[in-house]
Amino acid sequence: MLAISTTFDVVERTSKDNNKTLQRTSNNTRCLNLGSYNYLGFAAADEYCTTRVIESLKKYSASTCSVRVDGGTTKLHNELEELPARFVGKPAAILFGMCYVTNSAIIPCLIGKEIIQHLKHSCPPHLYATSMSPPGVQHVISAIKVILGEDGSNRGAQKLARIRENSNFFRSELKKMGFEVLGDNDSPVMPIMLYNPAKIPAFSRECLRQKQSWRPCGHQIFHAEPPKIAGAGHDKLE
Repeated sequence: MLAISTTFDVVERTSKDNNKTLQRTSNNTRCLNLGSYNYLGFAAADEYCTTRVIESLKKYSASTCSVRVDGGTTKLHNELEELPARFVGKPAAILFGMCYVTNSAIIPCLIGKEIIQHLKHSCPPHLYATSMSPPGVQHVISAIKVILGEDGSNRGAQKLARIRENSNFFRSELKKMGFEVLGDNDSPVMPIMLYNPAKIPAFSRECLRQKQSWRPCGHQIFHAEPPKIAGAGHDKLE
């Protein structure tokens, strides 16, 4: 669920065969979004990012329809590989469109500039998977530039300060309510332990009844817990 706002509409579905098939109803529920990975709010319309994404869509189209080593590398892909390397002070970086693929392909290797070049010519996801959508790449480039302050504003610093403030406030309030909250201070991801897996769907349904959208997870991702994600776009009232 990659929602773009602090609230969104949940579409109701019903089933008469134990969820083998699902039918949409006409009912929607506007919910507070507490389960999105849109930490800093860049997935929403943004004064710096959105116009550049639209321009890249017009210039490069929605997809390269090709792997990186064939026709799937554009100027945007090369630029995005330079940005995070500069951001974290490393000599080089390699771009993948999925975090799981990144882990499964890269973790076994020791990372260095020479190995990066080797991966680009031997790593299966880089050789055989379609490269990232150019507009998606441009969106990430623009977001990183905002964080670095290269858009000419201090919005990036404000977003980072806001998400830290929101995260610590939300964590503190959850603990006051008696929840067992894991994770580190300053982190927007806050696993709340339920332990009994049978509680997960009941908890999720009760949250929906309260017009809140949370992300319930169980083993293997977590051990029976719904992670809560506070974003920079939320205010204290939410």
